[in-house]
Amino acid sequence: MPHAQIREVLRALGEERGGSKSFCPSEAARRLTEKYPQLGNWRDWMEPVRENARRLESEGKLEFLQRGKRISSKPQEIRGPIRLRWLDGAVEKSDHVKEKRSRKTD
Repeated sequence: MPHAQIREVLRALGEERGGSKSFCPSEAARRLTEKYPQLGNWRDWMEPVRENARRLESEGKLEFLQRGKRISSKPQEIRGPIRLRWLDGAVEKSDHVKEKRSRKTD
């Protein structure tokens, strides 16, 4: 299961939308299979996307929403459609992202 690729897709969607807009987990699954066609049908990736979103939520990087309000990500407590929102200031460190360094000025 491509956890790193799923996390990257969730992060990218979240950053594109910004902290004030949400996205549907199905958008992440669709983007994942568009980017990696060998993965097959996007519907097969819905639960792995939700699972990785739950991990990111526990790390404080995104939140689960229903009707615009934050909800628990516990599967047994979720009823109906959900959305995800990347939290402002949540930066995912990756190999291709360079951290900003401050320079001392004289």
